[in-house]
Amino acid sequence: MSVLVALERSTGALEVYRVDSARHALRQRLMGRPAKDYRPSSIAFAAASNPTMCVTWQRVGHEDADGQLLCYAPGAFVGHRVAGVPHTPTAVALRADGKALAWTESAGDPSYQMDLLVGDFDGNAVRNVRRIAYDPSCPPSKGEECLGFLGVGALAWVGTDAVALSVGGESDEGSGLRVMRLDPASTAKGWLKGSRQVPVPKADRDRQFYAYDNVVSATTTTALAVERANLVCCDGGPPARAVRLNLTTGAVLELVAVPATGREAMAVSGDHAVLYVTQSNRGTDRKVYLRLPGEAHGLEVTGLPSGVATAVLQAL
Repeated sequence: MSVLVALERSTGALEVYRVDSARHALRQRLMGRPAKDYRPSSIAFAAASNPTMCVTWQRVGHEDADGQLLCYAPGAFVGHRVAGVPHTPTAVALRADGKALAWTESAGDPSYQMDLLVGDFDGNAVRNVRRIAYDPSCPPSKGEECLGFLGVGALAWVGTDAVALSVGGESDEGSGLRVMRLDPASTAKGWLKGSRQVPVPKADRDRQFYAYDNVVSATTTTALAVERANLVCCDGGPPARAVRLNLTTGAVLELVAVPATGREAMAVSGDHAVLYVTQSNRGTDRKVYLRLPGEAHGLEVTGLPSGVATAVLQAL
């Protein structure tokens, strides 16, 4: 068995590797980016043996103004801008069948709100786009009266008619993981009020876990997430860990990775096979692990370059 992994390096470069069952990685291609001062903000695969990949790129230092969404045809090194995405994309999710995109856009000044958009995707353009506002009762035109302190850091499709949102805060904690159904009644309320928060169980809260975060892989009933402590108010919380959770109840179904002492999980993705990235509690020395179906624990992937920023596994 072999799997595809997209690897972002600390330089901002994006590379695709094929990793075999021995956990050895072989580089397939270096993905073209808009310019050298752009780096990925999110990466999404379709579920196919030779998949399309979509990436949101943001210009360093100009994240609210100079984003681009590029999609790469199977095997391609060079991405193309997706027609119908005219503004500043910040995160993207490609539905498993490759026929729909969800992405977020920054409204920039004066409100810093973020909208969620979904549309049909034919490989080149999006059509039938629906824009779901942060809060329709508080439009960006009101400026500072309606500051959008919550933003979506990661997206994942939940089946074909819902999206998981990892919601963070600007200078305070966010509301964690939320599920947004794409029916008219929900979308009319905006993504802030129309989505449902996925609760962290009381037993986990008692251990000072606060939120599920960085969700880029989900099914209709479950998601892979980084479960973490509050990042703003409290010291001494537990190190972040990778889990599989029930999207209805929030219950942890499986501990995917509990890092060694002095380390924490910072990313997790996949489905039957699971990839996770750990780092030191200082945010350095990142390592990539792959757990194949039927295995109890992941093994570190070899053959990767130094300077790993993050990695995403294609879910099959």
